[in-house]
Order: sequence, then structure tokens, then C-alpha cells
Amino acid sequence: MLDDLDNPFDAEGLDLSLKIKNKSKNSNYVEQKSTVNFSTFSKVEFLSASLSLTILIGCFYAITQPCVIGKCMIVPTARELNQQSLETIKNFQNSLAPKQAKEKLQKAVQDLNKIPFWSIHYLESQHLKSTYKVEIQHLENIEQALAKGQQAAQNSKTLPLKVEDWIETQSLWQNAIFLLEKVPEDSTAYPFAKNKLQQYRKYLVAIKGRLTTEEAADKKLIAAKKSAQLANTREVVAQFPESWKSVYSSWADALDKISSIPPQTTAYLEAKNLLPQYEQKLQLAEERRIIEQIGEEYYNQAISYAKQAEVFETKDNWQEAVEYWQNALNSAEEVPTNSSYFSKAKPLIKSYDTILKIAQANQRFLDTIAKARQDLSKTCKGTPKICEYSITKDLITVRLTSDYVDKIKKTAKELQGNKDQKSLNQLEKHLKTLQIALKAISNNANIPLEVYNPQGLKIAAHIPNS
Repeated sequence: MLDDLDNPFDAEGLDLSLKIKNKSKNSNYVEQKSTVNFSTFSKVEFLSASLSLTILIGCFYAITQPCVIGKCMIVPTARELNQQSLETIKNFQNSLAPKQAKEKLQKAVQDLNKIPFWSIHYLESQHLKSTYKVEIQHLENIEQALAKGQQAAQNSKTLPLKVEDWIETQSLWQNAIFLLEKVPEDSTAYPFAKNKLQQYRKYLVAIKGRLTTEEAADKKLIAAKKSAQLANTREVVAQFPESWKSVYSSWADALDKISSIPPQTTAYLEAKNLLPQYEQKLQLAEERRIIEQIGEEYYNQAISYAKQAEVFETKDNWQEAVEYWQNALNSAEEVPTNSSYFSKAKPLIKSYDTILKIAQANQRFLDTIAKARQDLSKTCKGTPKICEYSITKDLITVRLTSDYVDKIKKTAKELQGNKDQKSLNQLEKHLKTLQIALKAISNNANIPLEVYNPQGLKIAAHIPNS
């Protein structure tokens, strides 16, 4: 079995015959061993060749990369692009300047990325890239600020704007300013950002003013509507001058507020439509207030005249009573029918008319009595006095005086003794005239008449014709 194993020891010093003998036995083994060594040698050679090829290719790749050997143009080109970016961002009027300047720096960074770490220009490229990336970020902030500013400016073109739209626009300007303020003073884009900051801050102040104006206009519109609503509510229950004064005051307040809403506000558009309505309502309220005031004045006058008339009635001064009752009636009739006082004045009109007629009747009676007294005074006077009289609303009483009766009797007796018929006829005519006169007075006064002799006996009576 050992013969089949490789001898781990040196073969020198062994029996040669044994070597020869074993030679034939191990011929196949030797051949096999030679084959195995050749195979192993081929793999090693292949690996060595592959490694060498890889190293060769790697070296070729490394030396063929930009800025490894030879002149490096990437760095100066990047610097040139940076310079172009600086020149571009100096144009404050060009809104595309930040974008164009950023694109040049991005191209420079893109080119610098091509320089491998084994290049002697690598550290410089890294420094430039770091610087340019910072500037790119600043330019991007400016770009975003310009976009927000453009959007804010676009929003402001469609005036008027609602409060929420002004707030949104204000927020855009604030965000734009915030982005511009992030650009430091040592940035190459700072002059551009500073220029825009000055503009945007002015715009923000203007926007805040417009927002304040819009908010104030909204508040005035709301307040005006509340006053109008209050006026409408008061109209429903308004009856007398004071309440209509309140209605008028509310409409005046609503009109004053809505008239003060400035143009170029959303509230102004609605206010413009409400203004003529409020003006009309104010005019109607004023007209109604005047009507109520007139109604109140005439009603109070009617009450005042009636009270005065009653005072004159208690004094039997029917002439004054009639005058004041007439004034009371006239005042009550002057109360406008569309006034709240008309419902109070209407029953007074009927009452005053009735009372006036009674007062007028009483006045007429007094006039009649006065006329009767006047006529009786004329009739009863004479020498001697013919009669005494008294008058009430029911009776005229006439009493012949003793002197008169005695004189008539004495005269008649003398004329009869003298047989003076003519004088007797005249005496009779006188007595007849007295009788007619007394009847006429009774008829004119429409008061019954009774005539008495000096002794108090009724000697005649007369009832007026109805």
C-alpha cells in the first residue's frame, strides 16, 4: 500500500534497482502528476495575465481621465462660466438673470465633477464646486422669490380682491422677501437680491395698505347692513314721530357707512348696488317722520283746543267755545290719514263735530236771547216804562208796569170823556203794536211768551209758530 503513495522523503540514497523497479510501476503516476502540474500552471498564468491586463486597462483609464495628464481646461472653463454668471446676475432688470446665472454655475459644477480624485486639480475643483453650489442655492432662493413675486403681482392685477386673496398675496410677498433675505452679503447675488428686496418691501407695504383698506371696507359694509337691518326691524313697529326718528337715524347711519366705502374694494361693488336702496329708504323714512310729526302736532292742537273750549263752556262763553271747538275739529281733520295719530284723531272728529253743533246751537240761542233782550228793551222802554221782562230758554215773561197801566187807563178815560175817538183809536193802535211786538219777539226767539199785569195776573200768552 505504501508503494502507491508518494515518498515524502528524498529519493537519493535508495537502491537504484528499486528505483528502476518502481519506475515501471509508477509510470502512470508520473504521467498523471505531470498533467496536474501543467493544469495548475495554466490557471496561474491566466490569473496573472488577467490581473496584468486589468492593471493595464486601469492605468490606461486613469491616465486618460480629464485633468490627469496634460493641460486641464475644465477648471479655467468653470472659472469662465462663474465669471459669466457674475456678469449675468448684475442685470437687475432681467428677471431671468438668476436662472441664467444658475445654469452657468450648474454647467461649471457638472464639468468639475468630471475631474477624478487622483487628479492634481481635484482639490481645486472641490473648492470651486463647493463655492458654486452655495451660490447656486442662493440663486435658487432668488428664483423662488421672483416666482412668488410674479405670482403676487399677477394676483394684484385683477382688482378688486377679497380679504382672503389679499392675505394670500401678502403671504407671497412675505415669503419672497424671506427667501431674498436668506441671501448673505458675501454672495455674488446679494446686489440683485438687495435690489429686489427694496422693491418687494415697498410692494408689501402697499399690499398691507390695500388689505387694511379691504378689511375696513368689509367692516363698514357689515356695519351698514346691520344698521339697515335694524332700520327695517324698527319700521315694522314704528308708529309715532320718535320711533320714525329712530328709523330715519338707522337708515342715515347705514347710508353714511356705505357711502364711505372706498372704490377698488370688493365691498364697494355691493355697496354701489345697496346705495340707491338705502337712499330711497332714508327718503321714505324722512317723509314718514314728517307725516308723523304733522299728525302729532295737529292731534295735540286738537286736544289743546278742545280743553280750552270746555273751559269756555263752563263759563257759558259759547261764542269762544264755538271758536275753539271749531279749531279743535279743524286740527283733528288735518291729521294725515297715513299717520299713526289718525286712528286716535278719527273718533275725535266725530265727537268734536257733535259738540261743536251743540255749542253752535247754544251760541245761536244766546244770540237769540240777546236779540230778544235787545228787542224787549226797545219795546219796554218809554215814559213811563212800559214793562219789565225776563228770559229763559223756555219762557219770555213780560210784566206791565203800574205806571204804564195807570197812564193808559187815565188816558183812555179822559179820551172817552172828551169823546176823542181819534185819540182813542191811536191808543188802541199803540196797544195793538205792543201786542204785535211782543209776539214777534216770541216768534223770533222761538220761546213762549206770557204777559202779566202789575198785580201778577197773566193777561196774555203766546206760543211761537213751530
